[in-house]
Amino acid sequence: MYITMIWLIGRREDDLAKIRWSLATSSNGFAIMPPMSRRKNLAIRTTPSFDAADIRSRVNGVLVSRAGTVYCAGTPSLSEDGRTWSVPVLYATPGFVAGQVGEALVNASTGEVLSLTDIDLLHKQGKKLGKQYRAEIEAAFSRARRG
Repeated sequence: MYITMIWLIGRREDDLAKIRWSLATSSNGFAIMPPMSRRKNLAIRTTPSFDAADIRSRVNGVLVSRAGTVYCAGTPSLSEDGRTWSVPVLYATPGFVAGQVGEALVNASTGEVLSLTDIDLLHKQGKKLGKQYRAEIEAAFSRARRG
């Protein structure tokens, strides 16, 4: 019985080795390597993973949470190398856009907001445009109330 048990254990180890080998090679014969430590992707991506609507939505989310509801993302433009989106930050009220008060830069591959004009500067520029376009803003609000 002892010899039989050793033979079975030895056989089991051989089977496990075969299973490990079959798991380690794919159907085309190339070895599947175990996950390694995190490495930066060296490939240069020229096609963005996110389109303009996705980027605009992400910037609007950041603006609402950090700056308030009178700021919104304008139309994004993709850099020449395709790595970043540049998004104008606008001071806008219902029915009226007063103008640009800042800018956001967004990674085209990950959708991460890389930079945003300082919030205090956005508020300063927004107040300036609010005073400059006071009559137009009030008119836009009254039109919006009337529906």
